[in-house]
Amino acid sequence: MRYVKGSLLNCAAAVQSWCIERKETGATAVEYALLLGLLAIAIIGAVVVFGSRVETMFHGYANTIPS
Repeated sequence: MRYVKGSLLNCAAAVQSWCIERKETGATAVEYALLLGLLAIAIIGAVVVFGSRVETMFHGYANTIPS
């Protein structure tokens, strides 16, 4: 029992020191995925809101160009 208690303490100390020494600098893949998702939502929203207006505008310009 004494050996198990000592090894558990050693394991806990190793995990604690690994967590303390690990310094995260920069973005992780999860953060990049969240940013990409937010960007996709913004683009889709812009297309939904402004899509018909832009289409009408381009059709107006296309009709003014002589063939």
